[in-house]
Amino acid sequence: MDGELDRRLNLPLQELTTFSRFRPNPQAARDWTHTLPVTRSQVVAQELAGTLAELNRVRLSAENRYALLEVLQPVLESALSNLGKRFLNQPIVMPEEPQRMADLAAQVRTLMATAYALVAVHAIREQDAVRETHPAQLACLAIQRALLHTGRKVLQALQLYRPLEIHGWQMHHQLYALAEKQGLTTREIPRQLGTGATIHSTYLQALLLSCSKPNQLRQSDMAAIFHAMADWAEMVSLNAPDGGGGLFVVDLNSDQPPLYSSLYKHSASESCRYIHTADLIEHLAGLQNEGIPDSGRSQGREPLPVHLPDHLIDALGKMSMRNFKRTRSDAPLRVCVGLSSTHYHAADQTPFDDFLENSSHARSASENPFLSETAGDSRERSPADTPSGFRGNEWLPGQSAAGDSEHTTREPDPATPLESVEEIDVHLPPDARYPVFDVRLADASPGGYCMEWTEQLPDNLRTGDIVGLMEEHSRDWVIASIRWLSYLQRARTLIGLELVSPRATPVGALIHFSDGGKAPPMRALLLPEIKLIGQPQTLVTPRVSFHERQRITLVAPDETHTVQLLQQVASTASYAQFELRFTNELGDVLAREHGGPLATPYDSIWSHI
Repeated sequence: MDGELDRRLNLPLQELTTFSRFRPNPQAARDWTHTLPVTRSQVVAQELAGTLAELNRVRLSAENRYALLEVLQPVLESALSNLGKRFLNQPIVMPEEPQRMADLAAQVRTLMATAYALVAVHAIREQDAVRETHPAQLACLAIQRALLHTGRKVLQALQLYRPLEIHGWQMHHQLYALAEKQGLTTREIPRQLGTGATIHSTYLQALLLSCSKPNQLRQSDMAAIFHAMADWAEMVSLNAPDGGGGLFVVDLNSDQPPLYSSLYKHSASESCRYIHTADLIEHLAGLQNEGIPDSGRSQGREPLPVHLPDHLIDALGKMSMRNFKRTRSDAPLRVCVGLSSTHYHAADQTPFDDFLENSSHARSASENPFLSETAGDSRERSPADTPSGFRGNEWLPGQSAAGDSEHTTREPDPATPLESVEEIDVHLPPDARYPVFDVRLADASPGGYCMEWTEQLPDNLRTGDIVGLMEEHSRDWVIASIRWLSYLQRARTLIGLELVSPRATPVGALIHFSDGGKAPPMRALLLPEIKLIGQPQTLVTPRVSFHERQRITLVAPDETHTVQLLQQVASTASYAQFELRFTNELGDVLAREHGGPLATPYDSIWSHI
């Protein structure tokens, strides 16, 4: 049985009697860490990798090994946190150097998880040799530390949209199985670096993230969810086959992530555990319905970004299947990326300032104080006008949304000229600011497309970005969203595009403030109603600044309308989509004398979807 456990955990033999790096005691280990070049994270990580590889083969007592690892742990976390900045928020297909950094980080995590697993196994096997603490407590602490590192490996692989290395899931599962066999899964232990308060919750952090459709998330979103699950995992139960079902199932003897239980092809064995998420979904839905922000601040973390609870409820609350069959296709497709670029091309390649020149908004600009360069300097803003941020933690690479700044439109200051609201360099010519890329499809369906990444596409593509698509022989720009990213073997990266609307009317959107002022215009897309599928007219806006119940002025050449934003029907890290209703103001009444609301007639196959 012991040999079987060593094999499943992939533990090395301890055939060495001496250790060459330093004397195997905590003080010597501490002195050695002080000699490391802390400003050179790669060198520190490489030194730790060599040290841990040798340490895992040296015969040591469980207590002494654990004490040495606790000295090395802070140095390791600091080095890997800095190293993560060199391979996260990189192009979809990473250059060779960041890829080496990612491989090094995964290697060090594996070695550290193995080291802590050795502590746990030896504490259980050699209980009489444990003198200064209870063997069960030592084993419990060691398993939690090991799960910390295997869980971070899962997070890193998911953030890079890559499959986990071989034996990665197996070790994670077997550590939990060992704790379960010893009755340690619910024993409370001190939290460290964002772990849960029990082995149960620490183990589930990675499992729940993998169940949350991570290929539809950005790196910062995955880090935020991983951190939040340290608390929320206590609301999720793991049930044996005879203890009740669940939406997902995981086999502790496998090297696979969880999957939908209805898709599990074998009869559930004793090693299977059902993941029951109903209580967590009820908790998330309750917070949303009551309008209460997530109470993460009380646990030392910020609330999730506003678009993530809906995503989690959908991903963890029900099984989703593909609605349409994919058909292989290599048809050419023209693609523009981002709300600004899509607006520009949907407006017949008209820059935003030129687009507004013929509007009543532009004609009255000199009379409107909210367009003055000094207007609104002292205006107070409602908290609702300012988006809540997610303040990350240094130990968790990728949690900062800084890498998403290229595609995030912040709330503009009324004193800020329109040009500074641009998402990209306004000094570039329009063709360079808003490029169109020619790509080939991998497959297509009535609900979207799958295209393969090529070097022609921008490096900073991210899930949730708005894109404009134009098929061959078409004159209309179709509105879509980057739904998922997936890195396959042989360096193939696929990009899933979900169709949002067959076309859009580009508009400028001005937010009404409570004091009667208005913000400078920002780009927005008015999407048509599709009666046959019950889709009402909606408005696509930048994600921040806009929220339900706001009054918005929509401006387009020769037309101005006031609307109120109703229910938010979609949200990603880049954009929000709202239902809306037109309100009656004097300008609207006069506008209707010359025509109805902003017209969006079309004849599209979308009506038949």
